[in-house]
Amino acid sequence: MSNTHSKKLNVLRESRQSISTNIIKSRISPLTNVSKKILTNDEIKILENGLDYVYPSNKFDEIAFISNIETYFVNLLGHCTDKKDYSKKDSDEQITYNLTPTQLQYASRIRSVCNNFRFKASQIIAENKKATNEVKQVLKNLSKDNSIQIMKPDKGRGIVIMDKTEYNNKMLQILNDKNTFKQLEQDDTLAQEDKLIRKLKQLKNDGFITEKEYNFCRPVGTQPGRIYGLPKIHKLNLPLRPIVSASGTFNFNLAKLLAKKLNHLRKNNSIITNTFDFVTKLHSLRFNPTQIKLVSFDITSLFTKVPLIRTIELILLKMYGPEHTCTYSEKQREDWCTNCKNRYEMKCLLETSTKETHFTFDNKIYSQINGITMGSPLGPLFADIYMNHLENKLMPRLERNGILLWKRFVDDTFVIVDKNADIDNIIEILNSFDPDIVFTCEQEKKNSLPFLDIFITRKLINNFWQSTSSFNTDLYRKSTYTGLITKWDSSVPHSYKVSTLSSMIYRAIKICSSFTLMHKQFQFIRKIAIKNGYPENFIQAQIRKTLGRYYDKINGTQIFRSQKQKNKINEETDQSIKKRQIFIDIPYIGKPTDIFGKRLINLAKTINPQIHVQPISRPSPSISKFFPQKDQIPKDLQSNIVYMINCSNCESFYIGKTIRQASRRLNEHGANQNPSTKTKSQSSTITLNIDNLRRSERNKGKTVNYFPIDEIENNINEQTKETNSAIKQHEITNNHIINWSDWKILTRDTKHYRLLIRESLSIVQYQPILNKTTCSVPLIIYPEGLQITKPKVKIKSMYHTLPRGEGQCYERS
Repeated sequence: MSNTHSKKLNVLRESRQSISTNIIKSRISPLTNVSKKILTNDEIKILENGLDYVYPSNKFDEIAFISNIETYFVNLLGHCTDKKDYSKKDSDEQITYNLTPTQLQYASRIRSVCNNFRFKASQIIAENKKATNEVKQVLKNLSKDNSIQIMKPDKGRGIVIMDKTEYNNKMLQILNDKNTFKQLEQDDTLAQEDKLIRKLKQLKNDGFITEKEYNFCRPVGTQPGRIYGLPKIHKLNLPLRPIVSASGTFNFNLAKLLAKKLNHLRKNNSIITNTFDFVTKLHSLRFNPTQIKLVSFDITSLFTKVPLIRTIELILLKMYGPEHTCTYSEKQREDWCTNCKNRYEMKCLLETSTKETHFTFDNKIYSQINGITMGSPLGPLFADIYMNHLENKLMPRLERNGILLWKRFVDDTFVIVDKNADIDNIIEILNSFDPDIVFTCEQEKKNSLPFLDIFITRKLINNFWQSTSSFNTDLYRKSTYTGLITKWDSSVPHSYKVSTLSSMIYRAIKICSSFTLMHKQFQFIRKIAIKNGYPENFIQAQIRKTLGRYYDKINGTQIFRSQKQKNKINEETDQSIKKRQIFIDIPYIGKPTDIFGKRLINLAKTINPQIHVQPISRPSPSISKFFPQKDQIPKDLQSNIVYMINCSNCESFYIGKTIRQASRRLNEHGANQNPSTKTKSQSSTITLNIDNLRRSERNKGKTVNYFPIDEIENNINEQTKETNSAIKQHEITNNHIINWSDWKILTRDTKHYRLLIRESLSIVQYQPILNKTTCSVPLIIYPEGLQITKPKVKIKSMYHTLPRGEGQCYERS
């Protein structure tokens, strides 16, 4: 080796060593520990990575992988039987299999590709298993400490550790506000779901909503919301911001539909749609900087303070005008005019999607009686509509008191006022409108004011009519900013890390008003990225690419785009090419995942060039899964599950699936609910319409004991009615007792066909005696089900095990 090459290698080694040394010295600590617990060094080292950090997987999720691959096959090549779901066939009905040669050929090819991926994945998992297990054991032990609550802060990335008692006390202090929240005696999830279904059916029949809207809003397998708090670490005593996890509640989809349909009502010239548009408009303004000053107003807890009834009336007024005499007359509702009928129905839907929302905390049920819940799709809409009303009423007075510009993003307002304006007087005007809506104020310091993520500075120039802007803008980060981003060594797809940096760089390009400020931001981004372990060459490449894409966009060119990006743009612009998209989840293991995804895309192209497969790499769960904040959903209310029910007297058991609440399905099986164990939503004060319970065609018309007879009203013991359920028949025939209370959840999936696959895999694995069929849907790629042994790259085809021809099925003898 020449001396020149040796010198270059030495320089390269020194540079790499210096980079790694800098990373170690500048470790980021996003931890805020206000608890009494003293963390160990191992716990600190792990938690400093952040709650979004992902460690390499220590196991391969076979059931999730196979269910995705089987679904991928069906989406590509269609079903191979005349029944997509065996639960919809009669018990004595035969199934015909129609596997075409094409299906058999590609099933074999798909399996070969999958087994190759599984083999490589198992090797990588084995390499990382020991280290991952050690880390996860530390996290598991930490999660068992019930004296602390580990959570994210209200804004930004980081970790806050708080004493559990302090956290609960702060949450109860919020929930004990009688003007906003109310504790309920019972969980009415099932009753509310049935009530909403009846209402939606009536509205569909009346033509108020379409069939598509009905199907979207119809609640199935819903659950109560769950409230939790995020600490505001930038404020004294760390107050909590209450957030309601409303996804999956009975009225969540209804709220989403209403938010979309009513979005036009929130439009106002004062509303800021996004940061970039606001910066563009700000630079187009022409003020004399020496004659103005900058102010921002913030509203304290706007979402919980929005007057619900008043805001609903504002919405109805905008949509239908003032109330007619129909509502005050003695006319029956069916005799009202169309406008009054529509107004009544809209009011009913708005109240259902807001006032009737309930949620749990610490195993107690609450509802929000005023304001809008943080987490509801209607939250921003209601806030904007009410604030628009406030602004329209007060703006003439505010303008007379010196306000020159008013721009608002939900509860944060940027205001330009005359330099002689009395700010205290303006605050007094704002706070006079509604005693619950309280404005606070922040004035500029040294001609500058932070607003959202922008740092705005007045330019002190003489000729303010020149073409340049009156303001300088730069990125703003709060004092609580930790600098924590997605770590370079986090086991997530490469695209996550590209997006992390490119989004930061793009914000700097769009917000910074000069090249000098932009360069400083690039330097800051480079520093933060290096602290999070990113290589310098990767950082420079992302800066270069993001700048290139930005200039391509503003100049209408494709100079800085790769050939792949150019082809994608050409396909999007060519309206004649309409490709059907198929999404498939695949586990992220590293490079093998990327190769596997490309092979699935290529396979789809050979089958049908008009199909575009989009693999979605799913990393393992992050650290946050060890520290749940929300209440657990009661087992009887869980849905989209595969379950197992055992006999107490013998080894017989049954495996089934349901997309509804488990309690509904168990009642269909013939479960005998004791008064002490029945859910409060099924109490004697509530009458549930069992005709509205969705059942498969196979089970319609069969007599089933849905709900127990109330002992108080009837004063007799609960009696079991006849049912054709295989479980109940086993109980009656053999005089056995079914263990209805200790049933198990085997797996879950929110997608219906994947849930059927999971049920089939569970049946094949456990071989339940009481099931009438050996699977729910046919398994084509993996007919043998889950593999116990490690897969090999080359295996013999299993398609001789598939039943083919007419008149064959999976029935047990």
